[in-house]
Amino acid sequence: MYQIAIAEVIMNELELMGLKDVKKYTTLSCATIYRLIDSGDFPKGQKITRNRRVWLKPDVVEAVEKMLKKYQE
Repeated sequence: MYQIAIAEVIMNELELMGLKDVKKYTTLSCATIYRLIDSGDFPKGQKITRNRRVWLKPDVVEAVEKMLKKYQE
C-alpha cells in the first residue's frame, strides 16, 4: 500500500504533456509556443523519440504563471 502511494506521487510529479496538451492548457498556438521557446520564455521540453517532444506539467504551469505575472504588471 505504501509503495503504491509513493508511485502515485512520483507519477503526478512527472506528468508528461504532449504538444496538444500544452496547446490546450496554455491556449497558445504551436507557432507561439515555439516562438516563446526560442526567446527563452517557455521550456524546451524533452524529445523522447525522433518525432515526439514532451513537457513536464510543473514546467508548463510555472511558465504560464511567469507569463501571467509579466503581463499583469
